[in-house]
Amino acid sequence: MKRLILIIILILFSMTTFAQGNNERTILGEEWAKKYIDERIKEKNKYYLPKDGIIKNKEMAMQIAEIYLNSIYGADVIEDEKPFEVYNYNRYWLVAGTLPKGWIGGTAVIIMSQNSGQVLDVIHYQ
Repeated sequence: MKRLILIIILILFSMTTFAQGNNERTILGEEWAKKYIDERIKEKNKYYLPKDGIIKNKEMAMQIAEIYLNSIYGADVIEDEKPFEVYNYNRYWLVAGTLPKGWIGGTAVIIMSQNSGQVLDVIHYQ
């Protein structure tokens, strides 16, 4: 019995010693977040954005678009619209679903800013 208690104590000790919880991290908090957002919005044209934009390439555009589209239309719907068409024009990404040849219908389309990552348009045609 003593051995079992000792093993349990050792397991619990090792779990608390090696686990990384919020008590071991610096959390700035919601008030800081609100203040930071307010300050950054006031400095509209002073944002730091990478030279090649937030959405740097075709793969990243597809991944981000898929996250949004799954959330809006459902993963089962969007999965059936793969592979996606992905185009970059004037630093805007357009990601659109595809249909099998001969099928009639519509797919999801999303337009995102390469520079900021902002979603400018999202729709699902019928």
